[in-house]
Amino acid sequence: MDLGTSSLKGIFCSDVGEIIAKYEVPIALHRIGDSVEQDGWDYLTALRQFVHEAAHHPEEKNLLKRIRAIGLSGHTPSLVGVDETGAPTFPVLIWQDNRAEREADELQNRFGDSKTLVGTSLPWTASGTAAKAMWVARHRPDVVAKTRWLLQPKDFLGFHLTGNAISDPWSTKGLCNVRTGQALTELLSVTGWNSEVVPHLQDGFTSRGVTTKECEERFGIP
Repeated sequence: MDLGTSSLKGIFCSDVGEIIAKYEVPIALHRIGDSVEQDGWDYLTALRQFVHEAAHHPEEKNLLKRIRAIGLSGHTPSLVGVDETGAPTFPVLIWQDNRAEREADELQNRFGDSKTLVGTSLPWTASGTAAKAMWVARHRPDVVAKTRWLLQPKDFLGFHLTGNAISDPWSTKGLCNVRTGQALTELLSVTGWNSEVVPHLQDGFTSRGVTTKECEERFGIP
């Protein structure tokens, strides 16, 4: 499943790569000036519709029961704030959102070349996760205390599939060092957050867990 900028797309394929079925569910974009947002709840609505369509495949009646594994990808750098239950705490600031120009400039002036801090030469841009996080803390301070984790869209889906708040260092770049996987405590403090909002980080090819009973009840995935 790929949580893209405009839709949730998915391919069911066999062990040898044969494509069995494909589905796509649109997701709304909300643009106002430099702001480009999505609603995290729309991601879950799209997941339910995706599963519903798969469950009613005309030729593959047991398609969902045949699932052995689910792979996730999605747009980045975006910012999804969630509480302990995985409920969104503010609108998703997607990668196209550029409202945080001032914050990006402040980060550039304070930290300069990011290579040592972040582990790669990552420009301090308004579309980057750090600048977005700083903008949210500055303009929506009410949501900071409500937010348990800052996730990427694919990791938001992963949480609702498995109940585990997990990401990989590259997707979380800007809030962690991509080489060590360590949260950037000083940077997060400057942006108005604490390091606890960074989810558990592991290699992107490592399993994030198994689907839960709650996932089955909410979305119909066994």
